[in-house]
Amino acid sequence: MGILSDPQKREKLLKLIQSHERKLCILSYFGGLIWFLALASPQFSANTYFSENALLPGVVVGEFHAQTEISKLYEDLKTESNRRGSEVPSAWIESKFLSMGLDAHKQNFSIRYPFTDEVVYGTNVYAILRAPRSSSVEAIVLSAPFRPSDSVHPSNNAGIAVMMSLARYFRRHTYWSKDIIFVVTDMEDLGIQAWLHAYYKLSSPVVHSGHLDYRGGFIVAAVNLDIPRDNFDYMNVMVEGLNGKLPNLDLFNLAVRLCQKEGVYPRLHDLENHYADDGSLEGYLGNLKTYLAMVKQQATGSPSGNHGLFHSYGIEAVTLQGVAKRSQGGAVSMLAVGRIVEGMFRSLNNLLEKFHQSFFFYLLPSVNHYVSIGMYMPPLGLLVLPLLVQVITLWIATGTDEAAATKDAAAPAAPAAPASPPPPAAEADAADHQQKSSSRFSSFALGIVVLSFLLGYVAFAGLELGVRSGKALRLPVEEALSYGVIALFCSTIFMPTIFRRKQKAKKETGVTKADWRVLKFMNTLIFAAIIGTVSLLNFSLGLIVAVFAVPAFLILTHTENRFVRFVQQFYLLFASPVVLPLFFTLLNVAFSPDADGTVGWLFSTTWAHFTNSLYRVVVEYQVHSNWTYGVVSLLLYPCWTTCWALANFSAKPAV
Repeated sequence: MGILSDPQKREKLLKLIQSHERKLCILSYFGGLIWFLALASPQFSANTYFSENALLPGVVVGEFHAQTEISKLYEDLKTESNRRGSEVPSAWIESKFLSMGLDAHKQNFSIRYPFTDEVVYGTNVYAILRAPRSSSVEAIVLSAPFRPSDSVHPSNNAGIAVMMSLARYFRRHTYWSKDIIFVVTDMEDLGIQAWLHAYYKLSSPVVHSGHLDYRGGFIVAAVNLDIPRDNFDYMNVMVEGLNGKLPNLDLFNLAVRLCQKEGVYPRLHDLENHYADDGSLEGYLGNLKTYLAMVKQQATGSPSGNHGLFHSYGIEAVTLQGVAKRSQGGAVSMLAVGRIVEGMFRSLNNLLEKFHQSFFFYLLPSVNHYVSIGMYMPPLGLLVLPLLVQVITLWIATGTDEAAATKDAAAPAAPAAPASPPPPAAEADAADHQQKSSSRFSSFALGIVVLSFLLGYVAFAGLELGVRSGKALRLPVEEALSYGVIALFCSTIFMPTIFRRKQKAKKETGVTKADWRVLKFMNTLIFAAIIGTVSLLNFSLGLIVAVFAVPAFLILTHTENRFVRFVQQFYLLFASPVVLPLFFTLLNVAFSPDADGTVGWLFSTTWAHFTNSLYRVVVEYQVHSNWTYGVVSLLLYPCWTTCWALANFSAKPAV
């Protein structure tokens, strides 16, 4: 504190920062990046453990052995699904639940897709097993989406069969202290969203949920089943939820431990790593791949499964996804899935309070290791530190410019030969120019920042206009949205050129060096605040933005060198909110197993994936309140627009 309170020491510190700005920024950026990547190693990450002893996963003795019943339900459900076609066999499922003595009912709902007049209808089926040992205070949910034969996703008949067999098994026991709710949903995440809206009596202009005749207690946890066939190879444990939210780490540990107990190999993001714990290079690279896959999924803000929508309601949830790599099936049976779910529900039944002891903010390099928020936030702090250093140096530089201007204005004029006094009109013009120059110091920078955020608002709120224009050209909604975003992006690119031409037409000088510094100072300060805020809500999104955006601020300098300015403009285009997602989409398509190697196929498929991804993000904002598009358009895009202006404005010394 002595350094901050002592003016002399503070001045020395600021001069030290200013003199070593470039070295400090580069060292901080790469130090933070290396530190973050090193956390994937078992030497720098911690072993997972249970914080909530009430779960007692090792004490549960499995009693579920209904292999024959599961197989019969599976075959009957396949027959009924083929008979009903694309419709949910809701009557058949409801009758099965009712025959078990459960409170069962159907829920009808409708979805009005954004930007279109299309309304689709769906049906959910749910049943409630009332807790024999309590008064329906709390509840646990077991959900499974129904997928018809024409669905783009693999069938989930096996998951529904396991659920129904477990419902019959749970009904025969009286040790349950929580209600158990079984939900079979239609239309993937839309169905579970409609059910949650109705359960909590919420309304939405997009999701119109039917009334629920039965309700259980307060939902404390949920498990979603996604089992493609009766035999598979391993189990994916999916944790990423809406807007980057994660379930309590204890729930993930519970699923992993019970999978291992039943001889089922658990994975993350469909990635195999048998050397995760041996400390070898191969093990580290496998951990790093899993680590970055979680960062990538979390940064999108989209849930990795239907469980992700429960997180928005304060419900801890995971998805158990069976993965079959071989056409003839694997060694994991539906019975093993049932025993895993039985163990999870009996452990959750022991909870006396909500999940609260373990971590809610973490990253997973493997199923047995985690990186807590206390470990991954310092590397992000180092990544963002260059922005704060630049804010300090720019603040000092703008203060120096202002002091120099004040000193020049106050200095007495040098003696000169007597001359005739200037005419009154010339004195008025000089005073007006000096007043205009001094007031332009902040008004120019403020105007550019305001204009950039207005463009961001247009990108956010102008989607409807883009879709209407696309309809006039008979374009699909997905392509109309993409063309509208690209049109706005291209107009932003050419705005500095139009500004310079107007300056030349009016015979004005370029942007002064003082104006340029103030504009960069304001933009850097705003961007640093945005990254700090976003990283607390969705760390992975803040990290990815910082990794690609901080270098743009570092190379963005005041220069008249054409090559340097070309490098600045090229990198800014690459790191823009439009080109960067296109680039990563291109990489995903190029290295996908279905790639055929032709250039035409590569670009057409990349464009199709990009348009679908953009439309999905916008729909998720309308339906699920996924704020990824809002963050990019309202916050990140304006900052990029200001950086683009800084890289294109011709800076001249003040007159």
